[in-house]
Amino acid sequence: MSDKWYGVSNAYPIGFNSMGPIITSKYKYNEDKVIQQISEYIESTYSEHYFGKNGLQVFDLWEALDDDPAPIHRNMAIKYLYRYGKKAGFNKKDLFKTIHYCLMLLYYHDKLKRDEVKKESTDDNHSNSEQGSAPSG
Repeated sequence: MSDKWYGVSNAYPIGFNSMGPIITSKYKYNEDKVIQQISEYIESTYSEHYFGKNGLQVFDLWEALDDDPAPIHRNMAIKYLYRYGKKAGFNKKDLFKTIHYCLMLLYYHDKLKRDEVKKESTDDNHSNSEQGSAPSG
C-alpha cells in the first residue's frame, strides 16, 4: 500500500481531526479487530455447555462413529447465517457462530484431505473417457 494516508502505510483512517487521520486499524475494514472478537467468542464456547466436562464435544462423538462432521458444520453455518437478522435480530453472535462453524469446516477439510477428492474425481473422469464414456461435467 502506498503512503496515501499522510505517510502511514498499511493503515486506514476512520476519520480526521486537527492532527490528521484517526487510525484504529491496519486494515480498511477492521478485520484484525473482528478476528480478535471472533477469537474471544470461540474461547467463550469452551466454557459453555457446548464443551463437556470430559473435553468432548458432540462433534467428537460423531467423528468417533465415523460420521463425516463436515456437512454438519456446513449446514450449521448456513443455519446461523440465514438466522442473522431474523430470530434474534441483527446480532453479532449469529455471525460469530457462522464463522466458528466455517472454521470447524476448514479443520475437517484439512483433516480429511478434501483437496485430494477433486484429484480423485478428475482421475475418475479420465478413466471413464478411456472406456468410451463421456465424462460427466
